[in-house]
Parts: sequence; structure tokens; C-alpha cells
Amino acid sequence: MNKKPTLLVLAAGMGSRYGGNKQIDGFGPGGETILEYSIYDAIRAGFGKVVLIVRQEILEMTKELLLPKLEGKIEVDFVIQSLDSFVPAELKQADRTKPFGTAHAVLCAKDAIHEPFAVINADDFYGKEAFEILGKFLSTEVRPDLHAMVGYAIQNVLSENGTVSRGVCATNEKGQLIGMVERTSIAREGDKILSKGENEILEIPEDTPVSMNFWGFHPDVFADIEAMTVGDVIQLLETRSISHPEQRGISIKLEVEIENDNKPEDTTDPIIPEEQPEPIVPDETAATRDSDNDMILIAQTKLA
Repeated sequence: MNKKPTLLVLAAGMGSRYGGNKQIDGFGPGGETILEYSIYDAIRAGFGKVVLIVRQEILEMTKELLLPKLEGKIEVDFVIQSLDSFVPAELKQADRTKPFGTAHAVLCAKDAIHEPFAVINADDFYGKEAFEILGKFLSTEVRPDLHAMVGYAIQNVLSENGTVSRGVCATNEKGQLIGMVERTSIAREGDKILSKGENEILEIPEDTPVSMNFWGFHPDVFADIEAMTVGDVIQLLETRSISHPEQRGISIKLEVEIENDNKPEDTTDPIIPEEQPEPIVPDETAATRDSDNDMILIAQTKLA
């Protein structure tokens, strides 16, 4: 495929735990948001458009923040995640105010995206290398039956300021994603990484791949989601786990082990810095193809 991929940004969250609209709160030396760093990395990786999924309440302030800074740099579009959009009548809840989850947000962008696209959270920092790898996949490898997820070693995406929640991934010997469960209250205790959520204590190996909600899709995925049964929709709208996603076309995992605790450098650019600290990645990375299943496998030979 020759068309540049699109970046789909999920920015409609309520920020209830944070206490505000963290997707548009500035933290950089010039007041930059995390989202601005992600868009910058996407532009450098060859993405041609960014589509932002937002709530109606924050549409205008998001436009005021981003449009002046992005003019002439990348095409921008905005989509409202409405509780009435693409939701079966039997699932609509008159008293609901919180947006539905990732699958619903992605589906809301159906009319705005017609090319391969990546999906990210507005409030997570992913790193330049991850955008480059997924951008290359979306430009050269993606197919209607071949999608991707960028996975991070859990040891590299913990916080020194409290616990985190992560989608802990299970993969088979071929690198296929075969399951994912959201684990909560994850933190390092001594020499172990423990999850203490859901009334259980679970030790997680340091090199376990986890999802930071960084996906790569062929645009045919929109039709696949729309074709699901009501039972499937209920699972995708609200679930915290995925069972056998390879049966739904999520058939490869691209794993990048990136150290995400580097802070952006000072900058005078109104949107993003001229330079960012490079992510810490393995010294040697071997990429191989499984010819029988037509999958790309990224194999790390050294942990970051």
C-alpha cells in the first residue's frame, strides 16, 4: 500500500480517576500535552492524517489547542464519540454518561478513515521507535486479515508514583496474540512485579508483553466490528479481557521493549520539541517471517 497511514487518537475519556481532561492538560516545558508528542512522532514516522475521537464537551477546546499548532504539518479531523452512535437499541442506556470503550470509539471513526490506521490513547507516551515500527507495518504489510498490536515489556511501563493497570498479553509460540486480561494495581515490590487487583495477588514476569492500547488495523476492520452479533458487541463495549483474538483477525504481535520514563527536552517549538530522547530498545532485534502463516515476528535478543 502506498497511501500514508492515519493515526486515530482516543481522546474522549472522562478522566474520572485523574480528576480532569488529562488528554489536553499540558506538562511539557512549553505546556505541551502528551498527545502533541505522539502526533510529532507519528509525523516523523510517515503518518499522513490524525483523527481525534472526542466528546462534544471538549471538542472546541481541543480544536483551539491543536489546530493552530498542526496547520501545515498534518491533516486533522475530529469525530464525536456519541452514546447513540453504532450502539444497538437494546444496549442503549438513558442514564449513561461515560463513553463506551475502545471498540466503540474506533467504530465511531468509520466514516473518517479509509486507509490503514493506528490507534492510541491520547494520554499515553509510546516513543518514536514504536511509531516507526507500526507505521512501516501499516504501509507495507497490513491486510484485511492481518492486524497488529505493539506490546511493551511490563518492566518498562511501571510507575514510580503508584500502581498501574495494564492489559497483560498471552501469545503463542508464533507470536500471535491469543488472549489479554486487564490486570490492576500493578507495581514493583522488591524484585517482583505484582498485581493486587480483583482480590488476588499475581506475580507477572518482567518480560511479559502488555498492551498500552497501540493497535494497527486495515480499514476493513470497521465492517468486521459492525458485523458482530449483539453478544459480541456487549463483550467489546465493556470487557476487560480478550479471548482468542486471532480468531477475529488480530493475528500478529509487534513487540517493542521501550523505556518510557524519559522526559521530553526543553523546546521553543509551540507544539513539539526539535529533538526527543531516543527510547531505550534492545541492541539486537531479529525480524523473521513465518511463511506458513504469513505472520511477521519481531524477536528481541536482549532486554532493555
